Amino acid sequence: MKLRMRLDEYTALLLEKRKHENRTKDGIYKTSEGITSPPGATPTEEIRIFSEYMEQANLLKIAEAAPEKKNR
Repeated sequence: MKLRMRLDEYTALLLEKRKHENRTKDGIYKTSEGITSPPGATPTEEIRIFSEYMEQANLLKIAEAAPEKKNR
């Protein structure tokens, strides 16, 4: 399990790791059905970081709610 981090700490850590990643501009959002609107008003990178943070926060909440299932 990861250590608990505040969102600002987690964001700074991820941004540092992602400085070395190749980034592409998501100009048009294409799906199998065709072109769609962007997933949000914020940049795709921020949405990606926040989604990862929320996934970890949700897993922590689940583990706290059902401690008997934590070690499985």
